[in-house]
Amino acid sequence: MNRTRILIAIFLVIASGAFAQRSNVIAVLQLIETNKYEEAKESIEAAVKNKKTRDWPRTWYTRGVLCQTAYEEGIKKKEKKLYELYPEQLFTAHISYEKALKLDKHGRLDRQVAPHYVNLANDFIKMGQEQYGKEEYAKALKAFEHALDISKSPVLNVQTDTNLIYNTALAAYHLKKWEDASAYLQTLNEMQHSPNVAQLLFSLYLHNEDTTAAEEVLLEGIDRYDYDENMVLVLTEHLYNSNQAERAIEVLDSATVNDTANYRFPFTKGLILQKSGRYRAAITAYKMATKIQPDEVEAYVNIGNCYYNIGVEIKDNARQIVNNRIYLQERQKANRAFESAATWLEKAREKDPDNRKLTAQLNELYNMIRLDDQITPDNP
Repeated sequence: MNRTRILIAIFLVIASGAFAQRSNVIAVLQLIETNKYEEAKESIEAAVKNKKTRDWPRTWYTRGVLCQTAYEEGIKKKEKKLYELYPEQLFTAHISYEKALKLDKHGRLDRQVAPHYVNLANDFIKMGQEQYGKEEYAKALKAFEHALDISKSPVLNVQTDTNLIYNTALAAYHLKKWEDASAYLQTLNEMQHSPNVAQLLFSLYLHNEDTTAAEEVLLEGIDRYDYDENMVLVLTEHLYNSNQAERAIEVLDSATVNDTANYRFPFTKGLILQKSGRYRAAITAYKMATKIQPDEVEAYVNIGNCYYNIGVEIKDNARQIVNNRIYLQERQKANRAFESAATWLEKAREKDPDNRKLTAQLNELYNMIRLDDQITPDNP
């Protein structure tokens, strides 16, 4: 009987001691409510070390509340001592909440943690955006990734914000963490987030020398995003620079069919053909561009330059002709090409009359035409 009483007494002492310690933890919440953050920190740090309260979920939950509340209050009031109550205070809050949820085997704290997690994720996003704006990408990435982790927590029933994933991907991309950036971007690409995602993946694959994957991601993106102009132009530039001019032209032809109102597609085709020395085909493409966009001065200039180059080619070839009559006929053909060049350059000048470079080019061309006109069958 006496032994039983002793055991009961010991149990009551232990229980009362544990209750007293837990009461101290509960008292911390009251200190937080009255803005006594230093006192609250002292009490909760003692609790996380005390063997009677260190494994109690509410101890870590309270520590999380303290870190988060003091941080948010400090940011609001611009008081450094509050938002730097702990080193890396928001991260300490997140770690504390996670510890609380891990120790809480029955999920009793889920509903209490959930609203704190919503605000905490927003705090991390704001922090990440601020650090990203300062080009402190490592800090931004860390903040964004913590926000992502929170958004995936089972205590929240929310869909992860795709803009958050995108910001995280950008931070990883700037840090050249290619595997991480690729994983985030691939997730976004599967979700059809935006054309820019496909272009970032294209650049990433090229950096990793995976040309096939780079081209495929843009081709898929072009089809998915209804021949997005920038994607088409990025791919065609890549193909042309990779000595795949014909493939580039095929892409542009397909884009022109699918978007007949976009003059840049035939215009770019004209550029590729012109650079390839296929001047007459280039002229046809440029003329299509001028029909769609009559005020595009550069198209008129390029048509003029193509005719000029045709004339130069004819003149150069004529030098090899021995028969004087045929030679002169070829020179006249060249002159007609130069006259066509002048016609289109004049059209360009009508639209851009203050262009001195264009005026000088025309004057030089007219002088050359006058000299060539003096060459006739009777005056070779």
